[in-house]
Amino acid sequence: MKIAFTIKGNQEDPHGNPLPKIKKTRNSYWTKEAQRYAAWKRYVQMQFIGAVRTQAGPDEWNKAKRRIACGEKPIALPQGAKASMRLKILWKNRAHADPENVFGSIADALFQNDKNLAGSFDFEPAGDGIGRVEAEIAVLEPHQK
Repeated sequence: MKIAFTIKGNQEDPHGNPLPKIKKTRNSYWTKEAQRYAAWKRYVQMQFIGAVRTQAGPDEWNKAKRRIACGEKPIALPQGAKASMRLKILWKNRAHADPENVFGSIADALFQNDKNLAGSFDFEPAGDGIGRVEAEIAVLEPHQK
C-alpha cells in the first residue's frame, strides 16, 4: 500500500505549522497541552483517511476507519512488515517545532507500532505562507522485501 497526502496546517489553524510530538507522563494526560496533542493526532488521522479512501480502495479504507472508531491507530503493520514515511514540511513562519518531533507526532498518530518504520523528512519555508506537511507512506508486506 502506498498513500500520499497533505496535512494542511493544524487542527486550530489550517494555515499554521504542524505540531510536534510531546512527552507525556501518567499524570500529564489531561493537561491542556496533552489534549491539544490528542486533537492534532485525530486531525492527522482524518487527513490520512481521506487519502486512503481515494487511493487504496474500500477494504483498506474500512479497516482504517474501523481501527480509528475503536480508538486504535489506522496503520497496523502485519508481522514482519516494514513501512517507510517521507515528509516534506513547509513552515508557515520561523516559530516552528523541530522537524524530527513533527515526524514523531505524525508517526504516533498513524502507526500502532512504529518499531518497523523507517523514514526521512525535509523542510523549508512555505513560499505561500501556508504551513503544511506533504507525506508519502509505503507499507511493504513481508513478501515484498
